[in-house]
Amino acid sequence: MRWMRLKSSYVVLTLLSFCLDSTAQATPIRQVDIITLGGTVWTGDAWTLQLTGPIATSVTYTTTDADVVGCNICNTMMHWGAAINAAPILAGFLTATYAIWDGVSPVPPPEITLTANVPGVPFLASVSVVGPCDPLVACEPISVSIVTQTAASSVPEPNTLTLFGAGFLGLIALRRRKAKGRWS
Repeated sequence: MRWMRLKSSYVVLTLLSFCLDSTAQATPIRQVDIITLGGTVWTGDAWTLQLTGPIATSVTYTTTDADVVGCNICNTMMHWGAAINAAPILAGFLTATYAIWDGVSPVPPPEITLTANVPGVPFLASVSVVGPCDPLVACEPISVSIVTQTAASSVPEPNTLTLFGAGFLGLIALRRRKAKGRWS
């Protein structure tokens, strides 16, 4: 009987050491950057997105007269986002999403969301705006904000689940021992 206890202890310890030595492989995630712009848009403003990482490139869109009608920042973001998606070098690497304003519904937030098409491949985005300012009107400076989201999902790693299961089995074994009257 003593030999059986030693053998079962050895098996449990071997299983625990195997589980503790294994490493959990995190699933790579897609990087998401949200570019938010504010200020007044003028005809001739040049909006440039500079990307560095596995692909280094820039995409520039110049504001036209049609962009400064109505929600000028919305129109500019829509056309600039379309220009980013149309860039051949970015076709398999990055996708830009943006709100399309119909002129009637409430004005959407002036932002473009850049999403990596390949999980686990990071990139760095920067934005510059260069252009004329109407000298007869007080110019409002363009503000740029870029927020990068790379948070992993909150899935428990296998080691945690294995340790929880081993502890639970240990509690069951102790309860059975106590119920059979072998508690010594």
